[in-house]
Amino acid sequence: MNSLAFVEPGLYNQLKYGTADPYLICLLKNGCSPELSRLIREGYAGHVTINIEDNSVRVAVTLAQAMEANGENDILVYEAETLAEGD
Repeated sequence: MNSLAFVEPGLYNQLKYGTADPYLICLLKNGCSPELSRLIREGYAGHVTINIEDNSVRVAVTLAQAMEANGENDILVYEAETLAEGD
């Protein structure tokens, strides 16, 4: 239905990704879990560079370090480490 344009883009994104927010969708498309995506949006956006037009994300190694220093969930810290690029 989406390929035939029978579904409004906002509704399609809401159904597929659980959000219509382009920032979160870009993170999700690039391998971030929904939990990590929301956490980044809420407090760690400075450690991530997002280009919505190119659908690209660059995660700095400082993300995992900042999350660990703030006592975030170890699983989310590990996920951030696996997504990080070396500086």
